Amino acid sequence: MEFPTALVTAERVIYAPRYNPWVYLVPTTSGGPEAALAHGKPFILVLPPQLKSKEDVFAEIDRYLSRDDLSGELKQLPPQVQEAIVQKTVETGMTTEQVQMAWGYPERIHIDDTQKTQQWTWPLGKQQATFKNNALLRWTDHGTAGGNTD
Repeated sequence: MEFPTALVTAERVIYAPRYNPWVYLVPTTSGGPEAALAHGKPFILVLPPQLKSKEDVFAEIDRYLSRDDLSGELKQLPPQVQEAIVQKTVETGMTTEQVQMAWGYPERIHIDDTQKTQQWTWPLGKQQATFKNNALLRWTDHGTAGGNTD
């Protein structure tokens, strides 16, 4: 875990969330994470700055990470969904759980009961997803739109 001291903030990339605590994640199982680390892509969980206690930190980490091995659950999904999750992308028709596996837990969820839709938004609004009846209808990923337009 790394806290935003003056030296740390100065060394972080300008466009990164420099003033937030960071948790560096080290994978303990074989598979996809090791391949990503081999290519020099570290896994970093950025925590919100307003956490006040150790319990708050652990509760926030538990929102994003699982103590369970989910590889069996992943293998039960259709091949194209597995590939999308591994590539951190989404496809029309994915469930909320599958999108969460690909993109992580959203920052905000807006539920429209009249339309029976959910609008999920991730930090900085760079990723957004709209679900209807628990199926991904449309999305935006870093400015690139996809999905149905109805």
